[in-house]
Amino acid sequence: IGLSEGLEGFNIHRSVARSSGYKVINDELLEPAAREYTDASAEPGVTYWYKLGAVAVDGEYVSVPFRVTIGARFALHQNYPNPLNPRTTLSFYLPVKQWVTLALYDVAGRTVRTLVARNMAAGSHTLEWDSLDDDGGRVASGVYFYRLTAGKRTLSRKLVVLK
Repeated sequence: IGLSEGLEGFNIHRSVARSSGYKVINDELLEPAAREYTDASAEPGVTYWYKLGAVAVDGEYVSVPFRVTIGARFALHQNYPNPLNPRTTLSFYLPVKQWVTLALYDVAGRTVRTLVARNMAAGSHTLEWDSLDDDGGRVASGVYFYRLTAGKRTLSRKLVVLK
C-alpha cells in the first residue's frame, strides 16, 4: 500500500463474493502494528473474500481481494456406491493432524477390516474398500458399519454389500 506516515490503522473487509458485498467486520480500527486478525464469525466450509483497508489521515486504501476457505469440521461421509459390489469409496475430513482409526464391523459388532490406524494430516481423505476382510477373504452380502475415531470424536455410518 505504500503508507508510512499518517497511518491510523486497518479495517478488515469481508464478502462471500469476490466483486461485491464487502463489509467491515472489525469492531474497532486495528492498530497500525497489527499483524494478525481472527475472524471469529467465519463459518467452516465457507469461502470468504477479504480486503485489507489501510486507514490514513487522507482516506482508506483498500487491497485487492484475497480468498480464504475456513476448514470444515470433523466429518465422515456416506460411502459411494452404496450398496457396493465389490468396491466402495470412503471419505472423511479431519480439522487437525491426529491419530485416526477407520474400521468396518459386521452387525454383531465384530471387526471385519481395519482400513486406517495411524496419524493423518488435517484435511480431506478418501480411500477405497475392496470388500475384503483383514484375512483377505471376501465378505458376505449384508449390512456393515464403518466407524471413524479421531482424538475423542467418533462417527459411524452404515453400508450394504450386495453380490
